[in-house]
This record gives sequence, structure tokens and C-alpha cells, in this order.
Amino acid sequence: MKSTKKIFLLFITLFAYQYATAQGLKMCGTDEAEREFFNQHPDLYKKYLLREEAKKLVDETEAQRGYASQRTAAQQIYIIPVVFHVLHQFGTENISDAQIYDVIRVINEDYSKSNSDYANTVAQFQSIAGNVGIEFRLAQLDPNGNCTNGIDRIYSHLTNNGGDNAKLNPWPADEYLNIWTVKKFSGSHAGAAAYAYLPGNAPQGADGIISLSSYIGSIGTSSANFSHTISHEIGHWIDLLHPWGTGNQPGTFCGDDFVSDTPQTQGSPLVCNLNLSVCNSPAIENVQNFMDYSYCTTMFTSGQKLRMRNALIDPLVGRDNLWSTTNLSITGVDAQATLCAANFITDQATNNICENQVIKFSDISYNGFATSRVWDFGTGVPVAPGTVNDSSVSVLYSTPGINNVSLLIANSTGTANVTKTAFIKVQSNTATYSSGSYSEGFETTALPNTDWDVVSPDGGIRKWKQSLNAHYTGAACAFLNNAFADTGDVDELVSPSIDMALIANPTMTFKVAYAQKTTGSKDVLGVYISSNCGKSWTLKKAIQASTLASVAATTNNFVPTTLAMWKEQSVTLSGLTAQHNVRFKFRFVNSGGNNIYIDDINISSPTGIFNTAENPYQFSISPNPTNSKSTFSFYLNDKSKTEISVVNVLGETVKIITKEELTTGQHSFEIEKSDALKSGIYFVRLGVNGNYFTRKMIIE
Repeated sequence: MKSTKKIFLLFITLFAYQYATAQGLKMCGTDEAEREFFNQHPDLYKKYLLREEAKKLVDETEAQRGYASQRTAAQQIYIIPVVFHVLHQFGTENISDAQIYDVIRVINEDYSKSNSDYANTVAQFQSIAGNVGIEFRLAQLDPNGNCTNGIDRIYSHLTNNGGDNAKLNPWPADEYLNIWTVKKFSGSHAGAAAYAYLPGNAPQGADGIISLSSYIGSIGTSSANFSHTISHEIGHWIDLLHPWGTGNQPGTFCGDDFVSDTPQTQGSPLVCNLNLSVCNSPAIENVQNFMDYSYCTTMFTSGQKLRMRNALIDPLVGRDNLWSTTNLSITGVDAQATLCAANFITDQATNNICENQVIKFSDISYNGFATSRVWDFGTGVPVAPGTVNDSSVSVLYSTPGINNVSLLIANSTGTANVTKTAFIKVQSNTATYSSGSYSEGFETTALPNTDWDVVSPDGGIRKWKQSLNAHYTGAACAFLNNAFADTGDVDELVSPSIDMALIANPTMTFKVAYAQKTTGSKDVLGVYISSNCGKSWTLKKAIQASTLASVAATTNNFVPTTLAMWKEQSVTLSGLTAQHNVRFKFRFVNSGGNNIYIDDINISSPTGIFNTAENPYQFSISPNPTNSKSTFSFYLNDKSKTEISVVNVLGETVKIITKEELTTGQHSFEIEKSDALKSGIYFVRLGVNGNYFTRKMIIE
């Protein structure tokens, strides 16, 4: 469109509008991002104006020569290496590889004028539509020369706080087009679908595009309606403005984008009005231009094509190296895709399954297509007609145990293999523990162990561990280092399987020590149960931070040093009296709190719960595990009728230690390895005046 104003006068009101939304649709945030950047760097703004003046003269000269020869003559195809950085917390924002492959397809079609919806372009604009001649390819080599599929997945809470601060792990901007995806934008970007900086205008480390994950491609979390969003943002990244110009609010003023063949327009924000005719009535406006907001866009013009191709060869704005022969080789996009990495996934959220369960494996190796593959599923057997050569195989696991899974792939470019250790855990349909009660004090071994699993669904590094620095009884407890965790981190501690049918009206009690950092901390500890080997979970109790806290809020690294810093929590496990294989888990969600410690978990009938909060008997078994004998100690506040027995995992009494009235004070009894107490897992059961408490003991 022909400019009728001086460039300085137009840009002096740079990017004055805020974002708007309508009908759930969002607009581009480039103008706002640029405005903020230039407000902070007015010296760079002046340089930008000079560049725009120079480009305007070039564009006008080229326009006078006409575009006909450019539309018919062969042109160099500029190839651009691309990397997607997917910020996520393992939610829907962790978009699939397939969705990213789809958006690459879409933008390549848009920039080659081969998009299927181009056929919908109004006839009078088809004559000026341009095949831009740019191809985008996912990188095959990362900045260190390692194999990549061009998708960089990053677990980060910043996916909920999108902006320049969320542009993590940028790859060199003169070698790759960086595209970040997030779940939400915040601050001044809160109403945007995506934004990009024009060439040469980006802050350090922020050059590229950032988009909501729901505006990537046409499948998955996105839709066909949003599929051209990245094509629009790439237009900015290669120097295109909105057709109504900067400094104008779309839909209100007729502006200037300094491209000679784009007709004057005020834009059609969030509405597809193909008959819009305001700026040069009766001529209609090009609302189908990819740089409009109409959501029915189909084309670039030949003038826009020229401006973008000029930007790619301009050494002053940092885009000229991207398509160079050397860079295409460095990023691995210059030749046939090489099969350089083997990888696979399953159709399960967790790979802990029940025996006799079927799980589906899928090959997601990259970058070339495998012509042969060999799977090793451990004890798993492919379900007919599946074979160990298929790209997708359903596998039956009939035997409880831990399974490694490996995949070997090959094609004409080479081979690759991967082995995932302890990838599939098949749990027995028979509970690990069958007794009239269950207890755990985390005394015997580090976490995780053969009984207890530690799961970090968000991929975080701060997981549940055994702590020897704190305890309610004994010498250890379970501990989560939450003081320095990120908001939104999720960590789970999962129990072994228990036959709950042997426990009438079961109730769980446990000791917890936890501190908020401030009274506004919103951490939550959830107690869940599963009766299908962890395939699904039911929440039994959610304990909010204010209720969970056992001490006053503190910003210091919290460690409980006295019994007074602990409190007891209880959970009614109703509806489980007929369940023979139950697991439970503690699920802690961080929201600004401090450390948490758990000890002395007990599951039993209400009449069998020993309330150590009211009766502070200091129970201990030491050493535990033992290969000879252990000492069981406790303290009685009053003269009491006392029973001590040892039961096995089937709930059978194998030894009675004592059954008598004991005096006030400290008491100790030795438990020795014998014919009756061979190597295995046992429970020492203490009864005081009809109340019972059980602790696990291991004899090696």
C-alpha cells in the first residue's frame, strides 16, 4: 500500500493499542512486544526508523519494475532450520510431536502458496498472490552437533507465565528459528495468541516466536481455525507488518505496511468480512492476507514476498546466515533425514501395570523412517497379529516383575538403538501385604525401594527421599525437599499393594511435619487410593497447607527437631473392605510452601489404632533389617496390659513375645532369627490396654 505519511510521523505513535479478544479468539502480540522493547531502547528505535526508510525506497523501486517476472521465473528456495521449545508441566500444553509436524506442514504450504484454502481467495487478489519461496525444516542437529528431532521439551512452571521470560534454552538465532510454546501468557501479553519481534529488534536471547500451545497447527490442542497463526508470526519475524500499519488499532484506521501491492485496509479483526470496503471504497480490502486478523486468511502478496526475501539477505538484521549452505549442514537439514535416534512411548500415563494387562508401544524414532526394527519387551509377548518388527505393538505382560524394554531400528542411513531400564513394572494381582494391619516408618532402606515407588509426574528433580535427619519414631522418615521447589511441582510417594479385605473399616493415620513459608502458602497434600495397580486413582482426602502445617510459617529451611513439631493426620478409607489389592499414594503439589516430612503410617481397624499422639510411646526396632536379632523398645506411661507378637505377611501369628501386665517405664525385648522367624518380612504387633500398633521388621 502506498504510504501517504512520513515514516517518522507514523512510527512516533508506535504500537499504541492493547490486545483484544472476541469469541475466544486472540490476536497477535507483536506490536505490543515491539513497543515495550523500543520504550526501553530508544536508540535502537531510531536505527529501526532509518532501516525502514531504506527498505521503503527499495520496495518502491522494485514495485515500479513490476512483479510479473518474479512470479514466473525460477527462484532460490530459502531453507530455514526450526526448533520448537515446548514448555510444559505434563498437561495438554505438552503438545505431541504430530502436532508440531502438522504446523511445519501448514507453514510450508502457506509460504509456497500450496495451502488448500488458497482456493478460497477472492479472485481479484489471486493475481497478486505470491509464492514466497521459503521452506521450513525441523533441525536434525542441535547446537552441539547432537541428533535432534527439532523438538526441545522443557518442564517449567513458566508455561503458565508466558513472555520473554519464558524463552528458555534459546538456540543460536542466526542458526535456527526458535519457536516457544506455552500454556498461558501473562502481563502485557495476556490477551495474545502469539508474538514475534521484527528482524534486528529482539532483546538478547528472545529472537523468535512464542505462541500459545493451542495455536500450533490444525490438530491436537489447536484447530484449523488457528492453523495459520505461526505463518502470521513468521511474517513478522521476516519483516512484515500488519496491513493496517503500526500505531493503528486494527479495525479503526486505514494504515500503511510499506508494501506497495497491499491495498489500504483498516483490517478485519476476528471477523471474516470478505466484502470489507472502507479505505478505498468500492474496492474491497485484502482481509484474507496472512497478516490480517480475520481468521480466514489464505495468502501473501508478491510485495510481501519481496520484503521478506529482502530481509533474508540483509546482513544488518541477522537472517542471512540461516539459509546459508554452511548453516544448513550445521543444523542437519541439508540432506536426507538420517536415522540417528531410537525412541518409543506407551499408551499408559504410568508404566506400572497389573499382570495380564496389555500395553501398547509406539516407535517415535527420528529422523529418518525405519525400514526394519526389532523390539525386546522383556517378559511381554506381542498380541496377535503384532510382531517384534512392527512400529506399533500391543504387548501382554502375564508375569509380575520389572522389565527392560529395548528397540533396534535401521534403514539405509544406519542403525540406532535404545534400552529403557526398569521401564515396565508388572504388579501381581495378589497383594504384597495381607494382614489385619499395615505400618511403615521408612526405617529400612532408601526411597524408592521394592515396596515404595517415587513418582515425579512433572519430571522435576526434587523427589521424595528417606531422611535420616528427622523422624517421629525410629531414626528415619520420608522427606520432600519442597523449600526450593517451583510452584506447580508435583511429587508422589506410592505404597506397595495391601489386601484391605482383611482390615475391617480401615483408617489410616500418619505423622506429618510441615511448614508454610508464609500464611499465604497454598500447598496441598492429597491421599489417593487405587485398586487397579495404579491405572486410576481416587482422591480420599486433600489436606490444605493451613491444616497440614505443624509449626508456624518460616522461610528458613524447615527441619523438625522435636516431637512437638509433628502432628497426626487421619484418613477414613471407606469402601475398601472388599478390595484385595489396594495401593495408596501421597501426592504433594507445591504452591510456595516449605519442606514436608511423613512418618509412622498405620492402616488398621479403628479399634486397633494406637494413638501415639495421646500415648507418646517411643517405639523402635534396631537394627532393622537384621540377620540375627533386633531389640524392640517402647515406653509405657502407666502400668498397662501389654501384648507383643510377631505376624507374617499373611497375618499369621508366628511368635508371641509376651502377654502380661507391665510397669511404667522403658521396656525392651529381643527378637531373634530362628526356625520360626526365617528370612522375610514380618510385623511386630504391640497391644496396650486393647489398642494395637504394628511396625514392619525385615530379617535377612
